[in-house]
Amino acid sequence: MSVASEALAKWEVEEPRHREYGQAIEADVNTVLQTERIAAERVSLRIKDPDSIAKKVLRKGYGAYSQVTDKVGVRVVVRVPSDVDRAVRALHENFGGVVDDKRKALDVDTFSYRSVHIQLTGRGGSPEFSDLECELQVRTVTEDAWANMSHFLSYKGVRETPYLHGRSLAALAAVLELADMRYEEIFQEIIKDPNYEPLRVLSEVEGTFLSLGGGSYDRVLSQEVIETLFPAFPGLDADAISGKAVEWAESSRSWLPERLRQRRDNRVGSVFLNQPEILLVGHLLSSKSSVLLPLWSGAFDVDELERIAEDLSYAVPGLGN
Repeated sequence: MSVASEALAKWEVEEPRHREYGQAIEADVNTVLQTERIAAERVSLRIKDPDSIAKKVLRKGYGAYSQVTDKVGVRVVVRVPSDVDRAVRALHENFGGVVDDKRKALDVDTFSYRSVHIQLTGRGGSPEFSDLECELQVRTVTEDAWANMSHFLSYKGVRETPYLHGRSLAALAAVLELADMRYEEIFQEIIKDPNYEPLRVLSEVEGTFLSLGGGSYDRVLSQEVIETLFPAFPGLDADAISGKAVEWAESSRSWLPERLRQRRDNRVGSVFLNQPEILLVGHLLSSKSSVLLPLWSGAFDVDELERIAEDLSYAVPGLGN
């Protein structure tokens, strides 16, 4: 039996166990990111299909199936470079593993693939998966876009990429690296600008929302709701407003995560349970509902506010609950 055929036969037997392992690692990664309040645009599990295992053995000239170490992978895509650093630090602290920072391997005048890999063996102290491996990849949205397109366009070692094409890919990598740097700088400038205080509130409450089990959300809707509710806090700046929302969330931590989970997994309750501004709405329902109602009714469906109040177990005068 050829090595490729042997690999194919073994993988068809072992794939279910590797998939279970990958799903466990993916869940663990999401938990760490939520606990550390790191917003990920995407966390995705990749399991090699049987044919790709056999083809990799052939392409790489491997002498044994065991040489394929990337059967399971989890990719974490975040917004900006500092989020990559935070995510890698948190994941490495929780899982251990071997960190391979591709960014630091580049010469100062070289522009190419940028990502951080963490090679894991097993799953913590669990003996169940102690013999399995998983590669974590952490990168920004722009790094992910470049990696996907360059993978498609490159010859991948079959023959040398034509010089002009290679230079074009390197130039594009340079542009995207600069874009990442500017994205981060612009974001920091915006949230410090008094004209963008609602966005600053969103940035502050987002972390707590994630730590409670919240997931992806409609950022534009969040900004519109926070902008609408700002008049409920006369004389307070963004830090003070977000502080009140976070204080309410922390006081509700014994029951709020379950409500968010029910909405996320089963679509039970208002869509606003999947939005970070629910922390601000919850605070106002608990303490300033008479101020909240006219502000909300001037911009959004009052029936939805009633549903939120029911989900959070608040009785609000003027609503049908």
